[in-house]
Formats: sequence, structure tokens, C-alpha cells
Amino acid sequence: MTDFAELHSHLYGCLTVDDLYFLAERNTPRWQIFVDSWTKAHGTPPVMDGLMDPSNRRILEKHYHFKSASDFPKFQACFDLIIALSSTEPEELREIALRVAAREPAVHAEYRQLLSPFLPMDDFKARMKALALAFEESNRLNPKKTAKLAVSIPRRIDRANEYWIALQDLLQEDAVSRQIVGVDFCAQEEGNPPSAIAPLLASIQSFNTQHPDRALAILYHVGESFADKSVESAVRWIVEAARLGCHRLGHAIALGIDPEMFSLSTRQEIVRERMDQIQFELSELDSLQSAGLELEPDALKVELEQLERCGTESVTITYDSKRVRNLKLFQDWAMQEIKKTPAIIESCPTSNVRIAAIQGRHPIHRFLEAGIPVVIGADDPGIFDTDLPGEFQILESWGISAEEIAKLKARSLEVTSEKLVRRA
Repeated sequence: MTDFAELHSHLYGCLTVDDLYFLAERNTPRWQIFVDSWTKAHGTPPVMDGLMDPSNRRILEKHYHFKSASDFPKFQACFDLIIALSSTEPEELREIALRVAAREPAVHAEYRQLLSPFLPMDDFKARMKALALAFEESNRLNPKKTAKLAVSIPRRIDRANEYWIALQDLLQEDAVSRQIVGVDFCAQEEGNPPSAIAPLLASIQSFNTQHPDRALAILYHVGESFADKSVESAVRWIVEAARLGCHRLGHAIALGIDPEMFSLSTRQEIVRERMDQIQFELSELDSLQSAGLELEPDALKVELEQLERCGTESVTITYDSKRVRNLKLFQDWAMQEIKKTPAIIESCPTSNVRIAAIQGRHPIHRFLEAGIPVVIGADDPGIFDTDLPGEFQILESWGISAEEIAKLKARSLEVTSEKLVRRA
């Protein structure tokens, strides 16, 4: 156990192969979930014969450990194996929480848990309460380290409000509120801009002001998946999330990814996003031009008028040399804007490399060069067959200095959710 904190880790993504065997013995597996997902991702069905035979672990390891790159459906198939084996009933949640927290290498860890969106709210509350109490039990059993819970909720506004109401009910219980320290916005990023939940974020901040002893850090996955938009729009979302008061930003890949990755390529962007990006650039015009961006306001206004009348769902964005150059400058500008906020970026090296297939330098290099506060997370260490110490070893292999890594570790202990928002 080493003195650093794990601040970006999904509870069921921490499961080991042995945990999967435990789930298979405990539950009646819903194999069709996994079979369908694997077959769709790989084009062939999984090897089911001997899959859950502990005497031949390699079969399960091959299907569970995700080590390829740039293929989210294959990653999802690995996660769907967990879903097929689990029930997330209260007693299972307790056992999993105790198992994961007991072997955690960090002195402090915050685990995120997203439950099925189809659960009735009473079941949602019962299961999150079971998790919170399990972590309290774990802290008694492992007094040299602490485990806390960040409740994950979908970012769709219609569902997010319902979850927030239920979460406030949970926080009325002292034993539960001691362990629930953050609310994590996750699940599908595309189609769900930070601006859409601005009123909800304001409600959480108001709750924090009124209940400083129960305040929740706002954790927001952003800039990780942006298949429906330009890189610029994904960067804008990161800036918006920071300006809206999110305390920690998960991944934020678009903010620091090498623009040359997109040179001479095209992307499809939904019309609404392109319009929002133009309006943003016009509203920040002076600042952006001072940062060196080549922007033509009259041309942007003409494009905006044309988009308002167009009947298509998307437009093509071409990354010629000018756009690539502007993207680099826009990212640099955005990093400086984020530095004006209290936001902290949670960077997950292995996850980013394998899911986003980052080529060249990882964004963390640019984050550190820009002076943005960063912490490191393992994300789904069970699926990736890694752990947080392994993530720091990766940083070392990338040439990040021992001094900088020491700062990253120290910062993680300084920006835990409770230290960010709670007062005794």
C-alpha cells in the first residue's frame, strides 16, 4: 500500500477473474447478454465451453481482459461479461465492495457505480445504501485505508433529475452520507452536452452550500467519446463542464490529443453541434483571436445562417492544414480557460490508449506542460489487467519524471472529493 489515492475507478470494472468465478457460482448467468455482445463485436461467438472452468483460467482471461486498441464494441463485450454474471443485488454489492476495497493498493479510493437505468428508484436507493454501508464496513476492517462511493447517474436530463432526487433522500442518513462523497455523470456522452444539465449542476451546488457536511463533488466524464462531433466541439464541452463547476473532469482526451492525428481526415458533426460551436467562437472571438486562431467572423455568421436553413442532419468537417493549426491553438486556449476554474482532470493512461487508440503522445503530456492539475486513475483495472501502480509505471515509461509522478501522487490525496467540497 502506497500513499496515493485512486480517484477514477469503476467498482465492477475492478473485478478480477476470481471475482467472475464467484459471481458465476452465486448467480444464474444471463449468457445471452455476453454472447450477443461478443458476437457483434468480433463477428464470431465466444468460446463458451470451459469458459467458467477455474482449472483453465486462460479461456476466461482471453474473453475478459481487454488489450486491443480502438475498438469500443470489443471493450463493451468484456464489460457485458460482467453484466451477464452479476445481479447487483444488495448482498452481492456488499461482497464485491469488500473484495475490491480489501486489495486496493491506494490508501484512499473512490469507487463509482452505475446501476441499471431500468431499476425503480426504491431499488436504486436500496442498492446504493448497501454499497455505502459496505464501504463503511470495509473501512472498519481495513483501518489503514479508506473507501468511498461516488454514485454514477446517466447524464440524460430526464433521468438525471430523478436520480438526483433519490440521491438526496439517501443523503439524509448519516451512515450513508459519510460514504457517498460524489456524484458521477457518465454513460453515453454523445447527444448529452454539459449545458443540458446546467440547472441540475446548479441544484447540486446549491445543495452543497446548504449542506456543507454532506456536499458532493461533481465528477463528469467528458471529451472521452465524441463520435458525433468535431474535436473542437468536444473541447468546447470540456470547457463548459469546467465553467459549470464540475470539480473533476474524467479523461478529457479531446483537450490534449495531438491534432495531427486528424490531419487530412474528415468527421461528421451533427448540425446542432456545429451551430453551437460557431456561436461559441463568435462569443469568444476576441479572446480566441488573441490566442492566434485564424477566425473570420463574417464567414462564421454566413455559415450559421446557412445551417439554420439546411435540411441535413450533419455536416462534414475537413481537417486541412488550417483547421489542424486552429485546433491546436483552440486546445491551448481551452487549457488556459480551464486553469481559471478549480477543475481537475482525471487521466487514465491505459484506458485512453486502448479505447481511444491515442497515437503519439498521450494528452497528459500537454496537460502537465500547460500546468493543468491532473490526477491518475486506473478506470477499469480488472478489465484492463492493470492497477494504479501500473499506471504510474506507464507514465515513467513515457518519460514523465519521477518528480512529476510524485506530484501527481501527492495531488491525488489533496483533491479527494471530501477535501474538495466538505467542511466538518
